[in-house]
Amino acid sequence: MQKYAKCILIWSVLGLLPLYASLPTDELIKAYRGFEPNYGQVQDFDGKPVKDIIFSTRAPGLNLFFKNDGVSYVIFSEKNKEIASENEIINPREKLNKEKSITEYARIDLELVGGRIDKSNIVFEDELPGYVNYYLPSCPDGIKEVKTYRVVRVKDVYPNID
Repeated sequence: MQKYAKCILIWSVLGLLPLYASLPTDELIKAYRGFEPNYGQVQDFDGKPVKDIIFSTRAPGLNLFFKNDGVSYVIFSEKNKEIASENEIINPREKLNKEKSITEYARIDLELVGGRIDKSNIVFEDELPGYVNYYLPSCPDGIKEVKTYRVVRVKDVYPNID
């Protein structure tokens, strides 16, 4: 079963590689934000905190959310759909108000059958410089100084397998 889960994970990641083949390497490096522990800043589409997310990472067109029972891949693309024609808009600020963003996405959930990600077995390594502050409607006082890390090691996802 463990070999099967590893194969599925590798197959899933390899299946996503073509999405990034067209992006320049420099762009990917600049966009990399590292792994971030979830202290309540991860929210659903209704703005409610998603408490079962332990940590996450983001890249252009892809978000990964790690939970106790697996990983969720959210693949997305965003397009601006212009509502008004160029001839009607004089002020650039008005143009921003006349555009509507459309996001298309797909979610793939990878379940760790027989495995588990336990918070006590997570080791964040290679801290990146700086931190992120979140001020959201669900936490108006803010979630402050959230550190990001280059590497996350999860021990004993399956017995004796990190």
